[in-house]
Amino acid sequence: CDRLGTPLLVKPALGYGSIGISLESVVESDEQVSKQVQRLVQGVHEMQFPPDSIFVERFISGREFTVFLLGDSQQPESLKIYPPIELVFHSSLPETEQFRSYDNFWGEHLEESSSSSSEPFYHCQSVNSDLSEKLCEISKRAYCALGGNGYARVDIRMDKDSQELFVLEVNANCAISSIPLTDFSDLNQTSLGTILHLAGIPFAQLMSEMISEAFDRYSTKSPLVSKSA
Repeated sequence: CDRLGTPLLVKPALGYGSIGISLESVVESDEQVSKQVQRLVQGVHEMQFPPDSIFVERFISGREFTVFLLGDSQQPESLKIYPPIELVFHSSLPETEQFRSYDNFWGEHLEESSSSSSEPFYHCQSVNSDLSEKLCEISKRAYCALGGNGYARVDIRMDKDSQELFVLEVNANCAISSIPLTDFSDLNQTSLGTILHLAGIPFAQLMSEMISEAFDRYSTKSPLVSKSA
């Protein structure tokens, strides 16, 4: 904590649906770090995490965004970047609780927290054009740096003081559906569904673009792939 500063976030390197991340994952001391590491090693949310798959990073207080990309990083000029969205967390939540933990991801968060509200712990909204350009550029850079192909969703935080953008993760297997996030009562509600909904993009168009991109990528590699098929 002396070296990195506080608060910090203890999290597994790999996971889905915020598994392994709880409200207690935000820590303020080395003792709390050790406690959370042991908790993950022993097993949480029906998963166990080996010590070398756990890391600690600075907790970024501020706004959160997500961006969906489609295409081959070997052809960055051809990447399609869908309009970014912002996750606006419930105003009653403390700053250190304004993130997607397993508890709030699965609809239990506001019952646990100091808030008595029954409203969803966050909602999504579109992003203005100037900020959208910056989010698209940093998402593209992150996607290409990791050699992305097919599709991915990039999650980003903006530090509330410096306004600097930080990439939280490049999710190479994000959930795909046409259903936007509303009340979290349906497990088929997704961030991507929200992106499509706010941008007015039909789900069928996304599917068509994904299939077309796959054909474009593999038709040059395999004589067995034919678009006419």
